Amino acid sequence: MDARYKRLKNEGFGPNVLSLAQYPECHSDDELGTDPDTGRQVFFITPKEGRSASVTSLFRLIDKKNASSRLHMGAR
Repeated sequence: MDARYKRLKNEGFGPNVLSLAQYPECHSDDELGTDPDTGRQVFFITPKEGRSASVTSLFRLIDKKNASSRLHMGAR
């Protein structure tokens, strides 16, 4: 199960919102690539055509919460 889906479920979102995050391959908007300045492998966030700006904002908020939780638990 995807981290976004787990977070939304744990925070009590209903089935309509959960269905937005149910399949990561449908909502994932980061693509692995090479940073032209450093040559390092990084994830680039790309826009999802046809996705509501509100859904994008919700996923960004969930991503920030998940990242913050990982930092507090000692992960990077």
